[in-house]
Amino acid sequence: MIHVIMGPPCAGKSTFVAEHAADGDIRVDFDRLAQALGSPVPHGAKGDVASVAFQARQAVIDAVLDGVGVDSWIIHTTPDPVQMERYKEKEAEITVLDPGIDVCLERAEQDGRPEASVEAIHAWYKNQDKINEEKEIEQGKGATMRKFKDYQISGVKAGPDDGLGEGIFEAYASVFGNVDSYGDVVAKGAFANTLQKWAESGNVIPALYGHNMGDPFYNIGAVTHAEEDEHGLKVEVQLDLENPTAVQVYKLMKGRRLSQMSFAFDVLASGETEVDGEKANELRELQLFEVSVVPVGANQETEILSVKSQADALARGLKEGRVLAAKHINSLRKAQEAIGEVIEAAEATRESENAKASQTASPLTPENPQQVKGQEPAGAGHAAAVYAYLKLATLTGQN
Repeated sequence: MIHVIMGPPCAGKSTFVAEHAADGDIRVDFDRLAQALGSPVPHGAKGDVASVAFQARQAVIDAVLDGVGVDSWIIHTTPDPVQMERYKEKEAEITVLDPGIDVCLERAEQDGRPEASVEAIHAWYKNQDKINEEKEIEQGKGATMRKFKDYQISGVKAGPDDGLGEGIFEAYASVFGNVDSYGDVVAKGAFANTLQKWAESGNVIPALYGHNMGDPFYNIGAVTHAEEDEHGLKVEVQLDLENPTAVQVYKLMKGRRLSQMSFAFDVLASGETEVDGEKANELRELQLFEVSVVPVGANQETEILSVKSQADALARGLKEGRVLAAKHINSLRKAQEAIGEVIEAAEATRESENAKASQTASPLTPENPQQVKGQEPAGAGHAAAVYAYLKLATLTGQN
C-alpha cells in the first residue's frame, strides 16, 4: 500500500508517519533526506543541498510507484496535478492533515521555523479550494483522501454493567454545534447521506484503533448502529474479542484509560458560519470512512459534557439520600476550585485580548498571529475538565 500524507508545514505529517508506519516500511520525508545530505537545519534546507534532496525524494517516489514489496509513506505537502494523477493510478491512500492555519502558525513560531515555512503555510491554505476540487478522489475513484477529527467519548457505556453485551460500547463519535480546536463546527445532518450510503451498500463501518488501516489487528470491531440525534453522531460498536488488540482497547476503555473517539472523513460541502459571535468553518456534508478509538482528541466541549453527566449522576444520588464522606466532599471542592481557576484565567485572557484588539485598527486575519493566543486557555480547560471528571467519576462509582 502506498500512503501519501498531505498537509501544510507544521501539520504533523512526520509525526503521523512515525506513529503509523511499521519497521521496514519506506518513508519519504524531504526534511530528513535534506539533513542526511548535509543540511545544518531540520527544516528549510537551501541551495544545492535542497536541490539534491528534491531530486533524491523524487527518485524514491518513482521507485515506490514502480512497485516495492513493503508499505510506503510519502510526505508530499502539495503534489502537482501530474504527480497526483500518478498517485491515483496506483490507488494510493491519501491522508490530508489539516489542523487549521492558526494551529500551524503557532507551531511554526514555537518550533522556530524559517519565514519560508510561514509563507508555505499561507500558500497551502490559499490553495485549499483547488485541492477540494479533486472530485474523482471525493467520489472514491482511484486514490482515497481522508481527514481526521477527534472527540472525547461522552457518556461512554461499555460492557454488561451498562446493560450492553460483552465487547459492546456506545459513544458519540462527533458532536454538533460547537467549534473544535481546528476551527470547524459540524452541522446536524452532515452524516445523513453518508450513513444512508453505508446502509445501502451492505458494508460495515469499520472501527479501528488509532486510524491504523495497514494492520488488520488494528481493525478492532464494527459499527453495529450509527445515527444522528440532537447531540451528534452516536455509534454502537461491537469489538472483536478474538482480536487481542480489541481486547486490550476494551480493557482500557472500561478502566477510563482510553476516552477519545475520532473519525476519518472527507468534506463534501462546507461554508462559513458564526458561532457565539465568532466565525467558523461549518462542515455540512461529510463522507465517513471509519471511526477510531484514539488516545488524544481535539474537541474540548465533549469533555465538559462528560463532567456534567457525572455531576448529574451525583446530584441524583444526593437527592435520593446518599451521604458523602468528608474526603469526597474535599475532592469536590478541589474540582470546583480547579474549574474556577480556569474560568478566571479564561476571562482574564479574553479581557486582555479584547483590550489589545480595541487598541489596533488591524483586523484579526489568518495573516495576523494574534488569533492564535485565544487557544491558550483551552489546554488549561482540558486539564481541569479531566481532573473534575475523575473526581466525579470516583464519587459516582464509575471509575
